[in-house]
Amino acid sequence: MAEPEEVLIDAAQAVGTRLRRLWARPADGTGPYPEQTLAYHRRRLQMLVEAALGCELPIRIAQRPAWPTLLKRIIQRLPRGLIDQRIVAATNASALYLPGELTDEGVDAPRLYRVLALQQAVRAGRLGRTPVAVPTDALQRDLFALAEARSADHELSDSFPGCIGDLAALRALARRAALPHRVLRGHEQRVARLRDALLANNTDARDTLPLCTSPSDSLAWAQATARQLRDADERAYRALPRDLWWGRLLRPPAALPEQAAADQTDDDPTSDEPQARRVGHMPRRPDVREPEPDEDDDN
Repeated sequence: MAEPEEVLIDAAQAVGTRLRRLWARPADGTGPYPEQTLAYHRRRLQMLVEAALGCELPIRIAQRPAWPTLLKRIIQRLPRGLIDQRIVAATNASALYLPGELTDEGVDAPRLYRVLALQQAVRAGRLGRTPVAVPTDALQRDLFALAEARSADHELSDSFPGCIGDLAALRALARRAALPHRVLRGHEQRVARLRDALLANNTDARDTLPLCTSPSDSLAWAQATARQLRDADERAYRALPRDLWWGRLLRPPAALPEQAAADQTDDDPTSDEPQARRVGHMPRRPDVREPEPDEDDDN
């Protein structure tokens, strides 16, 4: 039987949590409600993923892609409509990245967070069972992500039929983020039409993109399809903006064997081997803000 002190502590924690959620509600209605934020659902989503799929994957806030440089926009002739600045779900096989807020009109945030977490966890599991390198080529990367999205949805629907309605709602929301077809070129339009057909659950799209049992099959299909598209149109392919359903597949954080060996050499002061130069890569630019008053004040 619980001690009286423990009961009082639990009750105080419950009341404090409830009051904090009430205070967090925006008084003027301009900001997101707690139920629309990832922080509100994170613990439950992690428990859901662990219970349903048997894997422990940290859930983190997805970041907006870096804005392309002026030189890149000029060289690639990149119109503003093709600059991907959408915050979407992603995974790198060791963590899940979900939007920090879901504030679109008519969106059931708890339902959407639930299906996004399960969908990305299934993709992470596929990449974990059959590790493959995410293509660096833009066309192959977009096709590979489409193949993995369709295969992961099929796997999730088979394992959890109750998610079929949630996946349909996710695809309906993704259809709102229409791609700018008027600025697309030949093979870009074909990839966009394939994406639209998959969102509409079109039979022709299922015939064009067969189910892939593993990421290696998805990669092989993406490479073969990319060669066919480039044979018909030799112009450079520009990556298309992603939506919540399409998502992103990020590079795994695991270091290469030669890099791991170099790190061990650097940490060994008795080694005569020349120290390898360590190079880091930032996927996005850091957010810059103005300092707060007295922020650096030691007092």
